[in-house]
Amino acid sequence: MSKNVQKESNFSELSFEKFPIIFKLKNLQNDENILTNKTIQKIFFIETHLESFRKLENPRQACSVESAARMNPETEIYFTFATNSSAVFLENSELLEVLSKFHNINFRFIDPKELSKGTFIEDFFTKDLLAQSQFHVANRANALRILLMSKYGGQYLDLDVISLVSIDAVNLTNYGCVQSKDVVNNAVLNFDVDKGQELLEEYGRHLLTEFRPNDWGANGPAMFSRVLKKFCSTTTFEESTYTKCGEFISLPTDKCYAISYPEYEKFYDENYFNETMSRVKDSFFVHIWNRMEEAGNKNYKLKADSKSAYAELARRNCPNVFKTVDKYF
Repeated sequence: MSKNVQKESNFSELSFEKFPIIFKLKNLQNDENILTNKTIQKIFFIETHLESFRKLENPRQACSVESAARMNPETEIYFTFATNSSAVFLENSELLEVLSKFHNINFRFIDPKELSKGTFIEDFFTKDLLAQSQFHVANRANALRILLMSKYGGQYLDLDVISLVSIDAVNLTNYGCVQSKDVVNNAVLNFDVDKGQELLEEYGRHLLTEFRPNDWGANGPAMFSRVLKKFCSTTTFEESTYTKCGEFISLPTDKCYAISYPEYEKFYDENYFNETMSRVKDSFFVHIWNRMEEAGNKNYKLKADSKSAYAELARRNCPNVFKTVDKYF
C-alpha cells in the first residue's frame, strides 16, 4: 500500500466489561481513501446473514480469507459483514485472532442502503426487494458484489473459494470463469472501476427488473450468464480458452471450476485425492461448492487428519486456520 494512504485500524472499540471480549467493526465507507485509490489492489469477501452480534466459527470461510491474504500480501483484503443496523460486533474467537495477525485483512461492516446511495442498484436495497425472498442471504450477496465491483473495482470472491495464486499472477482485470458451456459463475469476479462497467450495470438492471425472490439460483450465476450471453451475442461459452467480449474476459473452466458442481464430492472423498489434485494444479482459484453441504445433502465434515483433497488444499493454502481445527474442518 502507498505510504501516503492512511489505513484505519480494524476495530473502533473494545469492551472488557464482560467475557468474552467484543469488538466493534468499523464501516467500510471509513476506508474511502483506500477503496477509491486506483493504485491499491482490493479483494472483497461478503458475509450477508445480517446479525449484529457475530462470532467467526466457520473455518472454511476463514480458510478462504487466509488463502487470499497469504497469496496477496500487498493487497487489501476486505472481509465484510452486511447489516441493517448501525453496527456489527464480533465476539473474540481463535479464528478471529488468526486472521487478525495478517496485516492486510480488514474487517468492516456494510450498510447496503447507505453504500448504494446514488448508484444504479440503489433501488434494490431502498425498495427492500429482499424482504420478499426466502433466499435473502444469497440474493443479498448477489447484489452486494455488483455494488462493490461498480463502486470500487477489484476482486470479488465467494467465501468458499480458495486462492491458489496471487491476482498479479492472473495478470488480468475484468474477468469471470466459465463453469460450463452455459454458465459463467459469479463466485469469482474481477472488474476495473473505469472499464467494463457496462456489463455490471446491465446485470444490475436485470436484478432490479427480473428479480425472482424465491428461486435460489436464478439471480446469481444464471442471471449473470444470461446478461453476458446477450452482451456478447452468444448462446454458449468456451470452456477451454480465454474469450474476450468487450472489456470482459471469460477464463477457462479449469482456472476456477476444475471440479464441477455435480462432482463436489470429490473434494471430500479420499479415493479421489489424486484425481482432484491433478485437476486443480493449473487453477487460479478453487470453488468448493460448500452450498451443497449447507443444503444437507450429506454430512461433509472433514476430520483434521483427513486425506481428502479439500483438507490438503486447506493445509497448503490456509495453514494457520487449519491448525486451529480440533476435530472437524
